[in-house]
Amino acid sequence: MLANRNLLVTVLILSIAGVSVADDASVNPGYAKWSKFKPGTSITIKSVTELMGNSGEVVLRIKLVEVTADKLVLETTISSTVLGQKTDDPPTRQDVPKKRPAKTNEDDDDEAFEKAKGEEGTETLKISGIEYKCKWKRVKSSADKAESILKIWSCDEIPGGAAKFESTIIGGKYPFKSNYEVIEVKKD
Repeated sequence: MLANRNLLVTVLILSIAGVSVADDASVNPGYAKWSKFKPGTSITIKSVTELMGNSGEVVLRIKLVEVTADKLVLETTISSTVLGQKTDDPPTRQDVPKKRPAKTNEDDDDEAFEKAKGEEGTETLKISGIEYKCKWKRVKSSADKAESILKIWSCDEIPGGAAKFESTIIGGKYPFKSNYEVIEVKKD
């Protein structure tokens, strides 16, 4: 269950980082963030999540397999360790259309994050021995006696656009901490 949540949030991160990158509103941000790279390019993301005294780690490798005028194909491989058990899932492929799909609830979340007031800045992150100048945004919110803090680093030079992500829920019924970080970038 924790691994599934990690995957879902990772996909959300990648889509959040892609918001507002395309000049043409009809272009899918995911397509825009990956299509400028050559097939064979990949990123590796390490995710560590703590929830209710348990922790899990997920290593996610996303590889650009194909780019056409209408779509691109990403291959994802996941290795997770949850409650001491390691699982390696077989690779899966996902078509990412060039045309922006119909609006979804994730789009609403993306727009809400983009519009939310918070701290913003720049920071240089070193990944695979290369320094990337990243933009970051940190947003706080409160609900049900809990405080949520979300900070996202993004960089157009990194395939997918997302470099790092930290999410923390303090207090409330389910304290939660999750960190995602691109640990390797391979460009063909």
